Amino acid sequence: MESVASYRALMGFISLTAIVFEINCEHFEKTLIEDLLMNYNNEVRPVENRSQVLIVTVGVQPYRLLRMDEIEQLIRMSMWYRLSWEDSALSWKPDRYGNITRINLPVDVIWTPPVGLLNSLDSGVALLFSGGEDVLDNQVQVEFNGHVRLLLPAVLSISCIMDMSMYPFDTQRCNLRFGTWAYTTDDLAFKADVETSALAQSKENFSSSAGWNVLQYRAIETKGNNNEESPSVTFTIELQRQTTYYIVILLLPCFSNVMLTLLVFLLPPETGERIAVGINTLFTMWVNYLRALNAMPKSPHLPAFCKFYYFVMFECVCAIAVSCLVISFFHMNVNIDQPVWVKTHILDRMVHLVFLHKSVRYRLKTAEKLKKEAEMFRSRFEGKSYPKITIGLNLFVDNSLKDFETFWRQEEWKLVSLVLERFFTYFFLFSVLMSFFVFAVTVR
Repeated sequence: MESVASYRALMGFISLTAIVFEINCEHFEKTLIEDLLMNYNNEVRPVENRSQVLIVTVGVQPYRLLRMDEIEQLIRMSMWYRLSWEDSALSWKPDRYGNITRINLPVDVIWTPPVGLLNSLDSGVALLFSGGEDVLDNQVQVEFNGHVRLLLPAVLSISCIMDMSMYPFDTQRCNLRFGTWAYTTDDLAFKADVETSALAQSKENFSSSAGWNVLQYRAIETKGNNNEESPSVTFTIELQRQTTYYIVILLLPCFSNVMLTLLVFLLPPETGERIAVGINTLFTMWVNYLRALNAMPKSPHLPAFCKFYYFVMFECVCAIAVSCLVISFFHMNVNIDQPVWVKTHILDRMVHLVFLHKSVRYRLKTAEKLKKEAEMFRSRFEGKSYPKITIGLNLFVDNSLKDFETFWRQEEWKLVSLVLERFFTYFFLFSVLMSFFVFAVTVR
């Protein structure tokens, strides 16, 4: 019983001590705040000498990219803003106030720097750090040495000039310029918060729902305005577009349409479907381009993707036109003799470029061989005493040679169409591959 009574007495003593200590702490904190704010003027810059420049450290940590509007030239982000400065009027000795080293004060009872995001599209941003209605409920942390820290969340729309020439493989750089028009560089100076900028570099601290990744985030300048000499600090955030969606939606259909255009050259001319396939493929490519164009942001600069698509469609149009030329040679009238330049440049020279010289040479030799055999067959019966047989045989040989001549003229034109078809097939493949290569190098 005595041990139980002793335990209860001990616990009661500890509880009473804790209550007394808490009351004393509340008393010390209340006394400290009253002493600090007794003669404090929140409209005066907290410096001991009027000529002294007050340094304000500005830290901005982007938290989430909410919107990227290329048409309106703006981005909307949620961010954490951190301001810190020294206020000698808010310093104290901890041993006089129960060893309290840090307190929280309402933001509207002390002086705060009138910092604003100068290139913001939202109204009232200039009052964001100066005790406006949006931040009256926030508090500042004040340390015993007079160091004041203010942490604020905000969702802002920021003006950003975007270059869409490399769309959809573009990288955009947007500036966040913080400054004030209330003071000059003789009164106020801004310094970038290195710690906050380092946190912003980490991808774990930034999330994007708009299809962009953060490549770099840094403070690029700390200086005054050239005309007003107002202090400012500028942060640059570099964003890279996520390209997987655009590769699947835009580039793969284009590549598949180009491969289908090859059917214009691979289908036999006898089918009569070459032109239909080419026109349908071109129409499909145009529909895909219009669909991509609707999703593409408007820009004064023609994106590299549009140039690439236009050039590929031009190649498809040329493929259809060349296919018409090849078909016209394939069905050329047999009564039309081949010009000398056709035989010289196409059947004698171009065949070597398309690796058809052996096939064409073999056909030409075969035709000459058949002609010689027919003439040799006729010469066997010349001078013989079989006039009726000779007359009938000559008539048969003449008709056969005439039919063979007609057939061979048609084959010669088909050889021309074959050589041209092979040449333009290689040229089309080369131009398409070069188009993809130049596009890849351009957007890299």
